[in-house]
Amino acid sequence: MPEAYLPDAIAKERIYTPSTSGEEAAISERMAHWRKQREAAEAQEEGSLKIRHAEEGPPQTSDRELHAAMREKK
Repeated sequence: MPEAYLPDAIAKERIYTPSTSGEEAAISERMAHWRKQREAAEAQEEGSLKIRHAEEGPPQTSDRELHAAMREKK
């Protein structure tokens, strides 16, 4: 899984868009290549998570979550 350094709120935003002339055209090609690699890795990770969840059954609630839910009901 690729490392993520930006907050989730802006992780998918395009902060920089290179022009199509000069060196920026090459930068644009590299960025497109990296974007495709990231999307492929994300799709693969999402697929493996779906398989893992199917094998493990429904997600389990942690003790901390149960205690918090009990405190809220009081």
